[in-house]
Parts: sequence; structure tokens; C-alpha cells
Amino acid sequence: MKRKHSSDKPINLRFIGFCGADDSVEPGLLAAVSATHPWVEWGVLFREAKEGLPRYGSPAWLEKLGAVNANRTMRLAGHLCYPRVDELLRGETAFVKKLHDEVGFQRFQINATAANGTDTPAMFGTDAAAEQCVAALRSACAKLPHVEFILQRNKETRPLWERLVDSM
Repeated sequence: MKRKHSSDKPINLRFIGFCGADDSVEPGLLAAVSATHPWVEWGVLFREAKEGLPRYGSPAWLEKLGAVNANRTMRLAGHLCYPRVDELLRGETAFVKKLHDEVGFQRFQINATAANGTDTPAMFGTDAAAEQCVAALRSACAKLPHVEFILQRNKETRPLWERLVDSM
């Protein structure tokens, strides 16, 4: 049968993400779902001022998650918000490295938007500042080649993603 519309094309999904895992969910239950459905990715939001609140895991909960994921079979994605985004945009990778090494996070989404606490005009509102942030992101990727980074592509983050795409 010939397909008539582009919407008829098959979708190739690597995994499906569920964002907002937090202290309300026992890490062992997440591991049980992951064991049965290895295509599930658990997203955890990181915003220092909100640690332990709904949708934001506390340091104690992350420690439990790391212990449950000792064999590194769970798919984990960190969704970085302020101030964690700003650290990365300055080239600071200690937080990301710690989450990768101690808990098993493989991917990090860079939520560099005002809604997520980043002062976008101050961080990358000028050409020079945007160039510095992009250089810092490239440096972070080089320091952590085993970690996958994704960046929200929207109007607000355009100064970052356009420069990254143009240099690929």
C-alpha cells in the first residue's frame, strides 16, 4: 500500500520520557517499570531552590535513586533549570558529572529560558555573551563525551541553538 501523506510514515522512537520524578515516588518502583519497559526515560528537574518540592527530587531521594540504579540500567535525564543551567553556560560541569557518575544520568536537557529561572538577556542576550555560552557548552560536551546534552529549541534560546547548528 502506498502512503499518501507524510503523517503515514512510521515513527522511530528511542524512548518515551516521563518528567517530574520526585520524592513522592519510591526509586525502586521506577526501577521496576524500567526493567519491564527499558524504553522509559525518567526525567528529574533540577532547580536548587525547589529541591524536594513536587517534580524536583531532593538530594536524599537522588542518593536512593543512585543506589537503586547501581547497575545503570535505568534511563535517566536531568532537566537543568536555574542555577544549574547558568553553571553549564559558564562551563562548570561538576554538577552534571556528579549526577552522571553517582546516579547514572545519561542525558541532560538545558532549559535556558526565563520560565526556568535563567536571566536570558544577561546570560546570552548579546552576541559576545552568546558566543561565550556556546563555547562553554562545547567545552562541557568535550569534558563529558559520555553524556548527551539537548537544548530547547525556541525563540528564546535561538542565540544558542543557531550558533551550535551553524558550527556543526
